Amino acid sequence: MALSGEFMKNSSMIQARKAASSMRASSFSSSSSIIDQKLSSEPCEESIKQTPAPLPCRPFVKWVGGKRSIIQDLRAIMPPEDSYKNYFEPFVGGGRLFFESAFSSKRSFLSDVNENLIYSYDWVKKDPARLLERLEELKKDHSKESYYEARKEFQYTANQKRQKKEDTLSKAALFIYLNKTCYNGLYRVNSKGEFNVPMGSYKNPSIYDEQNIFNCSKLLQNTEISVKNYRDVKPRKNDFVYLDPPYDEAFAQYNKDGFGKKSQEILFAYIENLDRKGVSLMLSNADTELIRKLYSDKKFYLHSIDSVRSISCKSSQRGKRKELLITNFDD
Repeated sequence: MALSGEFMKNSSMIQARKAASSMRASSFSSSSSIIDQKLSSEPCEESIKQTPAPLPCRPFVKWVGGKRSIIQDLRAIMPPEDSYKNYFEPFVGGGRLFFESAFSSKRSFLSDVNENLIYSYDWVKKDPARLLERLEELKKDHSKESYYEARKEFQYTANQKRQKKEDTLSKAALFIYLNKTCYNGLYRVNSKGEFNVPMGSYKNPSIYDEQNIFNCSKLLQNTEISVKNYRDVKPRKNDFVYLDPPYDEAFAQYNKDGFGKKSQEILFAYIENLDRKGVSLMLSNADTELIRKLYSDKKFYLHSIDSVRSISCKSSQRGKRKELLITNFDD
């Protein structure tokens, strides 16, 4: 994509950071399957040092089921930071609890089955300047035609079996761009695993916040980021795990497999196993008959809270609703 003189002027700050840094990051390992693949790479330290703004920060993507309206409830109920060893979040999504709590003193493990989301996290961590450069290109050219071209390109790269380093950068930038410009910030795929959300009706969408991206990058430096099914996340005794799965009786088409009643029951079995190992747990879910029945054992504490949903594919699922915060410890 050719860059105009005006774009070069507007993105001078990003280019300056890019030029000031060595831009050396280790490549991703090529693999026919990226599920369970650890995306470990060296951060671009010089670009991260450029922005000494204080933490915490906020999510750099929109996410269905984001925790903005209940973040204070989460932080009030979660265990004190000095009471556990490591922090795990296996349904990371937008990661609001992680970002706003600023777990900089803890070793954190963030994961999700959505590989495109994890590519975005990994590039924010290791080389935010290059990611911002790509995002500025997409922002500059934003239009209805460009959106659907980007969606087509995103789907093409998603179908590639082997991912090169530059491919993952393109996917990360396209993912964030589509996330910020699609209808209602929704990530939805069809039965073939193809992203199929139409463009949203935004006059001037905010594609990125440069300062926040660099702040997020700093916070992610002590974090392991991986594409992984939650059942393959293996915390140990005295670790703390926050689980934010697709909610019962709510939109769950984040991937082609969905997340229905059977999935909720399998998740419950996983949580029971962690509880037996001495892991501290906090789960957020809908306040439904199924969830209350699953976690009715006295070893679990159920906290009913009010939340506000602003992102959903169905208008009936937006607005105020009851949720449950479930723990295996008494706050």
